[in-house]
Amino acid sequence: QGLELPTYVLFKKGVNIPEAIKKCNKINTALLTARFEDANAKFSSEVEPFSSVHIKTKAGYDLIKKVNRLNLLFLMIVVLFILGIAITNFINLSIIKGERRAKEISIRKANGANRANIVRMLLVESFVVTLISFLISFVLLHLLGDYISSFLNIKLPPNFLLNPTFYPWIAAVFLFVVATSSVYPSLYLSKSSPIELLRNSVKRRHRLTISSVVLQFTAVVFCLISIIVVATQLQFEKTLP
Repeated sequence: QGLELPTYVLFKKGVNIPEAIKKCNKINTALLTARFEDANAKFSSEVEPFSSVHIKTKAGYDLIKKVNRLNLLFLMIVVLFILGIAITNFINLSIIKGERRAKEISIRKANGANRANIVRMLLVESFVVTLISFLISFVLLHLLGDYISSFLNIKLPPNFLLNPTFYPWIAAVFLFVVATSSVYPSLYLSKSSPIELLRNSVKRRHRLTISSVVLQFTAVVFCLISIIVVATQLQFEKTLP
């Protein structure tokens, strides 16, 4: 074995992990010391979790390709920021759309619809719209996944769309979007009487909401342009003679 090659150890269940690690380090140190005895070299061994090998390994040099933690953190922050702004935009648009349907909801309530019916109707509508948007995003990801990964200089796992661990996160985001985009407007509109709705007494001023939507879209466009500029500059530096 060479010093630059990784050695993997699989422990059995129920083993005292700290004691097993000490024994592995002792055995590996003895092997290296014996092999390089002529060079009078001194060695020390260390075992680290497999999950740390590619991101936060303590090894100074090996043949394993490592991930830049700062780049990964920056990419995660940008993605979460854009996703948060998109969800907020959807919520604001849902509120505006719901408030403009005050007359429709008042007629439904006058014809016998109770609060549960109104809440269920708005939840189902939000569920359908969110489901369609998620399906479109999956189609775009399947068609443009290679282009996006090459543009951002990242490598997506092969067949990651078939990975079962990928879908619980998608389901959580899906349910969060449905809940946050429909619960507030549905509860906000369903509690008012038909007379109040017809008088538009529950109608808010939309200027602030519309302004926030415009500002959020502006922030998203700015982030996307920033990503394009950074990726282009990095590609330019890598291809310099």
